[in-house]
Amino acid sequence: MVLLTGSICRHIMVAMPGIFDRDGDLDGGLSVTVSGAPGGGSITAAGEVDMNTAGKLFEAIRDALRRGPDVAVDLSAVTFLDSQGIHVLVRGRQEAAERGGTLTVTDCARPVRRVLEIAGVLALLTGDDPA
Repeated sequence: MVLLTGSICRHIMVAMPGIFDRDGDLDGGLSVTVSGAPGGGSITAAGEVDMNTAGKLFEAIRDALRRGPDVAVDLSAVTFLDSQGIHVLVRGRQEAAERGGTLTVTDCARPVRRVLEIAGVLALLTGDDPA
């Protein structure tokens, strides 16, 4: 394990924009936008969803659920999704169901779609048949 402190860390942050947020934490370049719609919210995510950024997506899901029980999630600009991202989507779907609604992934890039298919949650999250 390497611990970077002080000016070394600041130099890396400058040399690798988009990897760190303003506080110097890893953000993986994930951006999330939440907008309201009658009965729920819509989320558009772009970048990587992994252990460092999944919390940001989950907070967006919770924000959308505050707007209503139905949430649409657009992952068409997500370039990477790991097990933490899958967990957040499934957990968000469970929370939506507890409110009498649903969370649906409305669009996803081919690699993300394949990950959801391999994990066995593609039909659950999108309603699509993986065949």
